[in-house]
Amino acid sequence: MKKTIKSLKTKLRVPTRSVAGTPSRPVLNDLLRAAEISIRLLRELSDTVPFIGSAASGTIFIIEQCKKYVRNSKDFDDLLRSLQTLESLVSPYKDGRSTLPSKVMKSIQQFDSVISDIQEDIKAVGLTGRVSQLVNSNENERKVADALQKVKEATDRIMLASLLEISREVKVMYTLAQSLLSLNPVHSARYNCIDGDQCLNGTRVTVLDDIEKWFDTGEEQVYWLNGAAGMGKTTIALSIAKNPGLIFPTLACQLASWNRDFQDALVDALGRYPYIGQALPYEQVQRLIVEPLHYIKSSTHVALVIDALDECDGERASEKILLALLQHIHSAPSLKVFVSCRPAAYVEALLSGGEHRRMFKLHHVPASIVDSDLQLFYRRRLEEIRTVKKLDDWPPGEMIEKLVQQAAGLFIYAATVCKYISSPGDARRRLEYIANIPKNDYNDALSVDILYTEVLSAALEKITDDHDRRDFTRLLATVMHVQVPLTVDSLGHLLDIEPKVIYDLLRDIHPILSVPDESGTFAGEMVHAFHASFPDYMTARKRIGEKVPSLYIVPAVQHLELALCCLQCMNRELKRILPFSERHLANHEILGLQLLIETHISSTLRYAVLYWADLLPSEDIQIQDHPIFAELKIFASSKLLFWLECLSLLDASESAIRVLVKGKDWLTAFINQSSFEIQPTAELLADTYHAVNEFFPIVQDFGVHLYLSFLLFLPRKTSLYQRYSHHLPPSWKVTGGIHESWNPLICSTQILSFSDIIAFSPDERSIVNVGHNVGALDILSLGNFSITNFIHTQEKPKWQEWDTRAIPGVDTAFPAGGDNNLHPGMNSVVWLPSGVIATCCTILSAIQKPYKSHCYLSLWDSETGNHIRLLFQTSEEMNMFLPVLTTSSSFKHLGLSTPSSLSIWNTENWDQICTCASSTPFYRSFTLSDDHYFIGREVRAMSNNRTLSTLNINPQSVSSSVFSYRGQMLVLASTSGLIEAWTVLPESTRVDVHQFLLQDPAALPSVASAHELIAISFDSEVYLFTLVNSCFSLKAIRRTTYDGRLRGITLSPSGRYVACHNDSGRTYVWSSSADISDSSHLNITTLV
Repeated sequence: MKKTIKSLKTKLRVPTRSVAGTPSRPVLNDLLRAAEISIRLLRELSDTVPFIGSAASGTIFIIEQCKKYVRNSKDFDDLLRSLQTLESLVSPYKDGRSTLPSKVMKSIQQFDSVISDIQEDIKAVGLTGRVSQLVNSNENERKVADALQKVKEATDRIMLASLLEISREVKVMYTLAQSLLSLNPVHSARYNCIDGDQCLNGTRVTVLDDIEKWFDTGEEQVYWLNGAAGMGKTTIALSIAKNPGLIFPTLACQLASWNRDFQDALVDALGRYPYIGQALPYEQVQRLIVEPLHYIKSSTHVALVIDALDECDGERASEKILLALLQHIHSAPSLKVFVSCRPAAYVEALLSGGEHRRMFKLHHVPASIVDSDLQLFYRRRLEEIRTVKKLDDWPPGEMIEKLVQQAAGLFIYAATVCKYISSPGDARRRLEYIANIPKNDYNDALSVDILYTEVLSAALEKITDDHDRRDFTRLLATVMHVQVPLTVDSLGHLLDIEPKVIYDLLRDIHPILSVPDESGTFAGEMVHAFHASFPDYMTARKRIGEKVPSLYIVPAVQHLELALCCLQCMNRELKRILPFSERHLANHEILGLQLLIETHISSTLRYAVLYWADLLPSEDIQIQDHPIFAELKIFASSKLLFWLECLSLLDASESAIRVLVKGKDWLTAFINQSSFEIQPTAELLADTYHAVNEFFPIVQDFGVHLYLSFLLFLPRKTSLYQRYSHHLPPSWKVTGGIHESWNPLICSTQILSFSDIIAFSPDERSIVNVGHNVGALDILSLGNFSITNFIHTQEKPKWQEWDTRAIPGVDTAFPAGGDNNLHPGMNSVVWLPSGVIATCCTILSAIQKPYKSHCYLSLWDSETGNHIRLLFQTSEEMNMFLPVLTTSSSFKHLGLSTPSSLSIWNTENWDQICTCASSTPFYRSFTLSDDHYFIGREVRAMSNNRTLSTLNINPQSVSSSVFSYRGQMLVLASTSGLIEAWTVLPESTRVDVHQFLLQDPAALPSVASAHELIAISFDSEVYLFTLVNSCFSLKAIRRTTYDGRLRGITLSPSGRYVACHNDSGRTYVWSSSADISDSSHLNITTLV
């Protein structure tokens, strides 16, 4: 029987090719191997796609069984069971019990369908008898091949879908990484990256219990921990921190690493708002924190811990952060915010009034509890020191009591004492010295000063070399005065001190200064003071200056030293970075740009490039022959283009204007005091300022073209072109005409449709843009950004429906141009140096007699967009009127004149210092100085409203008026085109007059002043005058390129820019310091 079966098998076998399309054994084996390879590759995806690994392993097992069948004619029983197992592995996806990306799910479902079909085929084959299986071996092999081919195709589809999903995930992760990096997060701001201790067990129990109850069950969303410097706020913050936080981009990045739902929402937000990293705080909170939090599925509370809020750099920075949080926190119920800072009136005003806010004042904790915590702290820390130093019978209990009394509730003192005692040296002697400081000494001064003095004096005693002592002093002064902390390597690079020497010099002041070791420096850790009280001590003449006078450096002298170091660093290291071959690419399009930056711009050079001018001292010090003048000459004559390229690559071009102006102004002040030839250097800086103004898009986005088109189109007579034109390729030439001098026009754009006043920002980078909300326009990049939130209304209010209790911009949108049912009423706006924007809105609510008009004067925070207060509201029974909103030249006073009343406020505290009835109908003849105000035809004293002098004029003809910068002169513009200059005191006398040739009765002149400059707009031209010996002296003329009468002229705070707009809403901004324009056809006549 066996022989018969063997004979049948031999006859049925075809060695090279199967009958009727049945594949040969080699072909079938190749197919099996191909299927096995596909399945094994599929298993490699198991880390990305769950359960696929199990399915792949099951399929590999099936293939192995098929191989056995082909070789051994085995039946299909095991194969059927394996396929059933594979089906059970796939079934979770089919039933929807698990979720995968749709494409992968579809492929798995198709795989399941293929397996089901194969099962039916195998069942049919398996039901045949054994002899029949042998006889039909070729047919069975063909069926196996077809089945496995279907398995392979289905698994290939799963693999392809999975690979596509992996590609998508990689792209998402890359996008996430790039998006998060664009926010420039401060990674060291994570609570687990801070080098600090948490509260010891058993200490600060009261406050920690209160915080824990707040987080678990408290209804308040904001917790304010209030305490003086050194009371332990940071340590408490570290003890309760559950999520990281310092500033909003950093908060967002750290929250993204904590929760995937938040991460996805944040990536989406960064895609929709790519500018958000540079947006104002209130918008960052909304886009980066609050809105992504809505996508978190868990109901768990999220606590953000913001420590040392009062130490934020920048004017009112901490207040702006708080305002931004308070504006949006109510819309994120799951968010809780823990804030710690020193006592501050503005914080208490913001946080003490809300119903969802809790406050804990550390200085209200009973002294007995604080002393008990301090005693426990000392005992545990000194016990650790005793163990490490192997001391017996130490420390004496009475010394701990003395230390507690000396600390006076300041934990920073206790922590610094322990660091001082534990440092290398005699711990017994140090403890005895500190504990036995006479009581009068630590009562008469800040207790922490005693400790700082002891640590510094002890360290100084060990440095015997005079040169090393000078380096020690320079290091400490630099750490205290740098704008941003630096690493040991960067400090050494900047000051020309070897890093090893720095480690050695600073080793004995580790109790008060954080100095990372070499591994920490390599990881980017910075040198910084442990506590804010140390910089205060180091920079106070009456503190360190009296205790350790050799370590005190006058801040202005240290700033000058740092500025010199920065210039020396730039003169050594600045060079061209981008090759000519990249000339067709914008910065962001250059491959490997980040590597280029890291290779060519060291952290020290970065610091120097960004901050050199900020370090130039504003104080008046004698530096006639200081080497900084020589370094500035080298920088201006050979490094300016390289410096601009660095700023471009660091995405910091916006700072170029500020830096150049500060450098030029500082240098110019010493023209008559130094033996160096300063004028050529000042001219180069001035030329670069004009060039950046004119070609800012190149400077900002095209670093390569600083050496090409930027140079190519410079005016040929400028010192900048003459000094740097050798960088141009010889073949690059301009065939058309080139300006001989700078083009004074900075920008011309259509942004305003109705406003009498254009207001500059305090930094002179932006002008206010008022539509349905308050926004601003960057005058260099022409980028618009919103200041207040746009208020959406379903239906615009009708004339008769205006609710006079509704504040424009708060309860409803500002009426703006284009509305046919409300008169466009935003007519005046002022941007104060404090960051407050004052808006005046007038709305007509009755269009038939008796008329009714309403005036609203509101204050806004330019950083947060918050409405601060409605300062003034009035109504007039008359048709639409245009109130006059103005400020004194120093912005000390804000004044508003309406047909019925006149009001003046002090802008520091917003007290109303003057109010009286207006000189109707002369209310528009109104302006302010710091000491006087002008109304109608009278000059009055600000203090008592007393009339000081009366001008012999017709006030109804006054179209515009302004005091000179110091308030000694008054300039009036009349409807007849007459410009008059009057002295103010002791009596009003007209001293000079200019008459414009009035050809269009509607062309009303307007005037503005800033410093020594008087600007007059008339018809389509702007005239810039200075008052020399009380007489007008023409400086420059600016002309528009479009038809239309100019109005609403404004000078920037320093007089650097002049702006106005025409009847069609086109706004112009010119530089006032460029060379005078052609004045051959002046439309003015001087009257004697």
